[in-house]
Amino acid sequence: MTQRNHGVTLNLTRDEALVLAELLTRYRLTSKMDLLHPSEYVSLLNLSGKLDKSLGGPLESDYQAVLAEAQTHLIHGFEGEVPGLNYGG
Repeated sequence: MTQRNHGVTLNLTRDEALVLAELLTRYRLTSKMDLLHPSEYVSLLNLSGKLDKSLGGPLESDYQAVLAEAQTHLIHGFEGEVPGLNYGG
């Protein structure tokens, strides 16, 4: 089994989950990722930190290749427009 087939478990507080759910729902409905409250920024920072700890992040020597492979797997079969997509990023 490859490493990408393993799950990642993150523990969010109820407050983090609620604030992130609101932010993501608003993005889905408006196609805008505007932060409307400082709690949204703090929740995103906390989530990012938890992901870094769980994944090892850029510390892997082949991080860019692993990221590109994950991106390819995730979009397989996806058809649609992505609001605000910037391929230069």
